[in-house]
Amino acid sequence: MNDVFDVLNGQFVAEGIQLANWWKKKKVLDAFLTVLDITEECHRTRKLNDPDIPVNVFSSYTTLQSWRVSVLSVIELTE
Repeated sequence: MNDVFDVLNGQFVAEGIQLANWWKKKKVLDAFLTVLDITEECHRTRKLNDPDIPVNVFSSYTTLQSWRVSVLSVIELTE
């Protein structure tokens, strides 16, 4: 997740998204989208009130959707 924030944080021009480094940075974003897919699937298939499944989750479904929109927007705007 830290790598994703590094990709999205173009604080310095040298570290920002450029033509020369875009495909490397896109691989990081694509990997994060895969993690989001898996996490969303866990949310969808989660059985409520199952004593074997923790009650607390890492993030809400809304947060997962927001991350997806942000990452896909960066990809779309860059390409």
